[in-house]
Amino acid sequence: MTDAQPVVYFRPQENWKLLDGDGTPLSTITINPSRERRGLFGRPVDDLAAPLTRGRRHAEKYTQSLAAILLPFFWEFQNYYHSTEGGGVAACLPSSRSTFQCPSRYRANRIGFTPWVTVLWWLQSQGFLVKVAGGCKGKEHFQGLTAAYKQTAQLQEWFRDHYEALGPDHLDTRYEPIHLKDREKVLIDYVDNEHTEGLRKQIDSINEAIRNHSFEIPIGKGYARVHSSELELTRNFREDFQSGGRLSCPLQRLSKKDRGLLRINGKGVVELDYKSHQARMLYHLNGKTPPLDCYEHPSIPRPLMKEATIRVMNCKSELQTLGALRKLLRDEPETDDLPTGPELLEAVWESHPLIRQTMEDPLWEKLHYLESSIAVNIMEKLTAKGKPCLGIHDSFVVEENDRDLLRALMVDEYRKVMGGHYPVVSEA
Repeated sequence: MTDAQPVVYFRPQENWKLLDGDGTPLSTITINPSRERRGLFGRPVDDLAAPLTRGRRHAEKYTQSLAAILLPFFWEFQNYYHSTEGGGVAACLPSSRSTFQCPSRYRANRIGFTPWVTVLWWLQSQGFLVKVAGGCKGKEHFQGLTAAYKQTAQLQEWFRDHYEALGPDHLDTRYEPIHLKDREKVLIDYVDNEHTEGLRKQIDSINEAIRNHSFEIPIGKGYARVHSSELELTRNFREDFQSGGRLSCPLQRLSKKDRGLLRINGKGVVELDYKSHQARMLYHLNGKTPPLDCYEHPSIPRPLMKEATIRVMNCKSELQTLGALRKLLRDEPETDDLPTGPELLEAVWESHPLIRQTMEDPLWEKLHYLESSIAVNIMEKLTAKGKPCLGIHDSFVVEENDRDLLRALMVDEYRKVMGGHYPVVSEA
């Protein structure tokens, strides 16, 4: 890959139930075939696809399937090639028909079930991929029901031989930036109206403005420009278009540390966020004065208290809350002073009686909608001024010299949405 070619970014998740050959946990990258927007392209990919596509009526579906499957493995190889952390990654590649059953407006490519499973089987038969966990419950069951695959030395050799001629690109021009899900988080169709068309136009205008700027991430000893698909925003609603509405884009998966290393248009960045954002919004919605730091507690570390408070606010019953806190504590390092789930819940309620009083309400639906409305307004005003921005829910990354402009907009837009109340804005 040359310096001029863009890169994509994956953030693997450690999967403690999935082990490599030496017994160490594997990290996983999950690919959703029908909604994947990116793939690996170049003449070598066309040549590799030739036996699969020759004479087929819908050859493009097979090429896109191959491109989408190869990309996460190329990303892993690229990291290893540049002497960063590499290895220990498996791609979760579904082979169930149900994976392809989503409303047509959300499909981002031409991949179908038969081309996908055909290409997946063919890559295994050619010695490029090996299955490391099955996709069913039982002895081989890990986290989730999707089969996991690793690349072989043969595929690594193929990447090495053709490296300079390979690069990511869009699978298709299809793109739906407004998503609606039901309570089970399943995508559902909807009838467009003036409101949804306005929402779509707003996100499209922000995306178009951001494409005119260069975002770079560190890779190896240098920097590489990220592909434009990494910055394309989607707004995600739940049940209706006044609930939820959070913004997301692939580059949000960067860790806080890595976000600080970003370069925008070749310049260093700064990240500002709203301190205790959702908890503070809850107080302001109810006409009450919040603490300066809503996540401070005399005996519980702030990071744990923050995560616990957010989880409690997103639950509707004590039983659901205790389950969420158990999952949170399971991932915490074991220490003698680690609280139990009930103790942690009591600490949240003691610090914020208002959360307990309002638990019956769908808090997260209201708060996420207000939060996302503030975020969209900020990004829209920044991009209108020619100022690129990476939004991460309640924080924003901009060029260093745009710090003061961003801070002023964060205060102004919060006050407009939250009835004149003031936020606390800090450097992340």
